[in-house]
Amino acid sequence: MKRNLGRWLYLFLLSPLLLFSATDYAYNLHLNKRSAYLNEPILLTFKVWQTDPKKIIFFEFEPVAHSSDWKMRLLQERRDMERGAITFEYLLFPQKVGDLLLSFNFIVKRTDEERLRHNNTGEPVKAKAIDTTDTHEVLPPLHLHINPLPKDVALVGDYKLNVSVDKHETEVNAPIYLNILLEGVGALPKDLNITPKIEGVKVFDDEPKINLRYETDGLHYRGSFSYALLSDQNFTIPAITIEGFSYKKGQTYQLQSQPISIHVQGVTIQKLVDSTSSESIYDQLEAMKQWLIYCLIFVSGYISALIVQRIRRVRFSKKEEDDSFQQAVKSADSAKALLKVLLKDHSNHYAIWIDQLEQAVYCGEKVDLKKMKREILKG
Repeated sequence: MKRNLGRWLYLFLLSPLLLFSATDYAYNLHLNKRSAYLNEPILLTFKVWQTDPKKIIFFEFEPVAHSSDWKMRLLQERRDMERGAITFEYLLFPQKVGDLLLSFNFIVKRTDEERLRHNNTGEPVKAKAIDTTDTHEVLPPLHLHINPLPKDVALVGDYKLNVSVDKHETEVNAPIYLNILLEGVGALPKDLNITPKIEGVKVFDDEPKINLRYETDGLHYRGSFSYALLSDQNFTIPAITIEGFSYKKGQTYQLQSQPISIHVQGVTIQKLVDSTSSESIYDQLEAMKQWLIYCLIFVSGYISALIVQRIRRVRFSKKEEDDSFQQAVKSADSAKALLKVLLKDHSNHYAIWIDQLEQAVYCGEKVDLKKMKREILKG
């Protein structure tokens, strides 16, 4: 019996789940792992709920750590207003090897019906818009052990590489289009240097298309790199090699493409003008002139189409960004949340409101959040 009791006590101490119950709230704090490799994603989940349904309580939570030790990303905040519960999910990327300490900033904001009636302005109840008694609750810090990588690599996680060209044979001054696709799940790649360097070949690179999506299992990365290669002689695209480390398998790996041979055919006057033709040289030159004009018209039309497409893409991207910003402003339920939205990319344009929000957040001054949001959306 004593042996079993000791075993259960040992498992409890090692458990990454911390449970706690106070007089009017309870919480659990969970890490999906306590030991990880450098830059390996770790999922932190904090769920808190009120145990006294008669009280009115709001909760704020965020992990706190030295900036050089961690990179953090808030995945989501799930609220259950009926049960008075909220769940915070963070993705953590350790940036330092050894034993790291992770602390937390946890605030419980309490109020009552009388204070709610006094502060009710007709808008939805918000923790920052009403009078609350704020208490900084102490959460026990968590200790994590971070292991070094076996070697310095560009990829941490499980990635795959695909390299392709639009054709293997071309003519002088006609480009070959090379596409490199890198995708996987883990941490953000670093030190990527995949632009091909080939003697005698001009390389024109397009703007990379990078898509990042943070999920509970890590960063989902998809990067597409496009190049135009131009040469007047045969050449070979060298193999591309990228080293990575799979924390799931606990081993390093190497992504490597195959070399690609490109054959370049020379363009001569004989190809453009049929030497056996019975037409006079003047007729042949006129035909060549017309052929060049048609080529010029075709190229001009193609370039115009690209320009129009780029303009539309920029306009759509700008509209999408504006819609995203307006949605973020509308959904901001506190002065702190609205301050984060304005500071993100629009600090200069919205300086006057940022100053008011900072006074409200850090000095306790009251602001009419509803009115301020209308002014920001008009501007």
